[in-house]
Amino acid sequence: MKEKTSKILSRIISVVFGLSAFVLVTLLNNRAEGAWYLYAMAGAYIMVFAAVVSYIVLFFAGAKKTDSWGLLIIYLLSIPVFLFGANAVDCCKDIFGGSTVCVTDVYKVPVAEYYEDIPYVHFSCEGKYRSLYISEEMYAILSANPYNENEEAIDEALDEKTHPHIYAVEIEFYPNTDILCGIRMMKE
Repeated sequence: MKEKTSKILSRIISVVFGLSAFVLVTLLNNRAEGAWYLYAMAGAYIMVFAAVVSYIVLFFAGAKKTDSWGLLIIYLLSIPVFLFGANAVDCCKDIFGGSTVCVTDVYKVPVAEYYEDIPYVHFSCEGKYRSLYISEEMYAILSANPYNENEEAIDEALDEKTHPHIYAVEIEFYPNTDILCGIRMMKE
């Protein structure tokens, strides 16, 4: 492979790696809801992996003269950090396994004064405690659902007695990454 071509390919791979890593870190730090978020994260993981593999192949295919061993070591170290240190495997499980739907009238949303920047809904599904990010709009809908003071229920997640909400909600989410797909109020 020509030295000039190797340098150009190396730079392109470095830019793709840098942009993909930036997008991935941005997505992980700014939670969102919906299938698009899951697929965007999976796409960023795939791009990081493709850039690393491409660089390794390029390096050993003849670019040894133009690239440093230090850069190769950085790329090799990034494989476990980006692909296994975060939740890449969970993204793949959710993409191929699909979402889960849970219907419940026992859930909690924090009082607006007590959550910091990001509201969550807390509930139990299939015996497992869940805490999912919700948007401000969804928070307003869920917190407006009043409690039924005439009934008592057991909150399986917290193992305590509580009052259920008047209307049950259908919560669709990805179980491995805890990404919310949607919530629908079940008004009779």
